[in-house]
Amino acid sequence: MHCMKKVFLTVLITMWMMSSAVYASEVYTTTTDYETGGHGIFDPAAASVQTGAAIYTDAVARSFNGKIYVIERFGADNITVFDKTDLSTPLIQFSVGAGANPHDILVLNRTKAYVTRYGSAELLIVNPTDGSQLGTIDLSGFADEDGFPEMDLMVAAGGKVFVSLQRLYNFSPTSLSQVVVIDPETDQIIDTDAATAGVQAINLTRTNPIDMKYVASVGKILVAEAADAYSTADGGLEYIDVSTYAAEGILVSEEALGGNLGGAFGAFDMIDSTEGYAIVADALWTTHVVRFDLAAGTADTVISGSGYDHADVLVLNNELILADRNFSAPGIRVFDAVDDSEITGSPVSTGLPPFCLVEIQDADDPVALIFGEYSWVTLLFHFIMDDVLSQTEEGQALVDLYYALSPLIIVLMQM
Repeated sequence: MHCMKKVFLTVLITMWMMSSAVYASEVYTTTTDYETGGHGIFDPAAASVQTGAAIYTDAVARSFNGKIYVIERFGADNITVFDKTDLSTPLIQFSVGAGANPHDILVLNRTKAYVTRYGSAELLIVNPTDGSQLGTIDLSGFADEDGFPEMDLMVAAGGKVFVSLQRLYNFSPTSLSQVVVIDPETDQIIDTDAATAGVQAINLTRTNPIDMKYVASVGKILVAEAADAYSTADGGLEYIDVSTYAAEGILVSEEALGGNLGGAFGAFDMIDSTEGYAIVADALWTTHVVRFDLAAGTADTVISGSGYDHADVLVLNNELILADRNFSAPGIRVFDAVDDSEITGSPVSTGLPPFCLVEIQDADDPVALIFGEYSWVTLLFHFIMDDVLSQTEEGQALVDLYYALSPLIIVLMQM
């Protein structure tokens, strides 16, 4: 029996290594010159970009289970969904409300997603498959003087959903920015401070959170707080503990980073649990990419710009992928995340200047690959998975096992 276990583990490890080789990571990018919008897929291995049809000028994106969800922001108020194999024809497009100004989407499963709406006090719940609206979560209790909390980005961690609230008034930070925590099973706001009356959110140390990412190795969410856009020394990076809801204080200040946090879209990404890259703008509004160390509280400039050039950063397979909007030579640049040396000889053209970078999450569902995403077999299978099995601890264990083994099964299917 012991020998059989060793053989089984060896097979699983081999299949996992094969799946890593088969599924070379791809990066989706939105592009824009602020008059026209586009998008494409960047292949880091080939250093090439396959562009698609025109999209809205003000768009960012997320990827879940092989699909790309384009968030068409101010003035469009739509979510447009593409399969990565066809960037010309959307699978579906749905409105999130006139004037809502969506900023993020978090797909929880095939029948439920959250959408943050910057121009509303209500977080939207939708079915991401058909776009139908399932309800809202009222966040008006966290609003500032304009009646909106300026809900921005979302992170799923520890079975909960964390939503950043910038709380800006006339585009300027108020005295407090927060992160509200939601139970996705009940759609109820979780009280993060039982000692205080009412339902409390997490109060951040600084203001204007513009980016946040879950760092699984430490069980915490790193938040980039830009504070006043006209100051280069009032923000910083801090951790939120997903278990205790504690905001732990600034680890690296904007003063140490050398400028105001944030490019055109993304502000930072992590190399490991301690080091990462961030985009900062100096007093002359020139952006630079810095490498920071959370433990030491320090940062060093590794890439300098000539203007407000840098839009987004993404760390993938020990490489830094940079969306560079330099006026004379815009494109995607790739750097070695070990020694910060540039791998690309020149920026890889994306047509229009790149804006948002998203790692494409591959499909993890063998049933959908066999029968089709919208077939009755797939829909019935996921009804049983999501609405029957997940209701018990034993059933949830089966669901988790299915998704854990799915990438390996897909590899075998493609052999």
